[in-house]
Amino acid sequence: MLLHSRSWIKILTRLFTPPRIFANYAKESIAITRKSLGQILFVNITFFTIVAAIHLGIMFYVILKLPYERKLQTILLGYSTIPFTAYFLCGLLRYYIALARRLPVKASISLRGDKQYFQMLFLCLSYYSLYVMLFKVALSLDDYDGIVNEGIIKIRVIVGVIFFFWLFIRLIYSPFFIVDQEQSMRQAIKSSLLLTSGMTIRTSILIFFIALAFASGALAFIVGAFISFALATVAMILSYDIRLKNKYSRRKKIINQAAIKTRQDITGIHIIPKVLGDE
Repeated sequence: MLLHSRSWIKILTRLFTPPRIFANYAKESIAITRKSLGQILFVNITFFTIVAAIHLGIMFYVILKLPYERKLQTILLGYSTIPFTAYFLCGLLRYYIALARRLPVKASISLRGDKQYFQMLFLCLSYYSLYVMLFKVALSLDDYDGIVNEGIIKIRVIVGVIFFFWLFIRLIYSPFFIVDQEQSMRQAIKSSLLLTSGMTIRTSILIFFIALAFASGALAFIVGAFISFALATVAMILSYDIRLKNKYSRRKKIINQAAIKTRQDITGIHIIPKVLGDE
């Protein structure tokens, strides 16, 4: 009985305890952020000031021009601000990718989001549409006859909210593929699904700790929110780079070995394998 319980403890520990690499993410992101702290604060303050100003401007326009329907106004406000947010998000991610890789980068690059803009726009619109359909609809308590049905609410929450968070975890790396690899939205979604396959629990744990760090910084004071945002973004890019290297190098080996075996079966000649992408 004791041996059985120890086995379960080991399994749960491996599944839910963050490995040492999470600590390495934290140390590396702190070192990178500390090195360029002044520039990072300038970039983050500029980004959030521009986005907030656009959001407030459109919000007042939507409130004044549309009839008072709170849900409709909120949804339209989100769709109206996405084209502007997507533009500056491209530049911001390009800046942080260069920063996380310790490349020389200027703060002005964060304001240039024209490259891959439309792909990022389509991705953000898809994200928000999924949020509206799965999250907001799932938490809506309105029923056709005005009577709240607890069974329907539970189904909405289970199917909508849980599925939304599962998609969010699996597609978390899609913006990096668009900006870094210049992929289309469709290719970026496939690449993110590939990069998180078999690692959903570990990815969710990583996102949880990064969100926790960001929330703790945001609760401290405004500057702390900007710093914690930088730490969270750098940590995600580091995990993206590490997984990209490991995942694709392993797949190169598998593909190369499968090609060698197929050729051996056809020709009957033994070939000494020389694995491509061996790192």
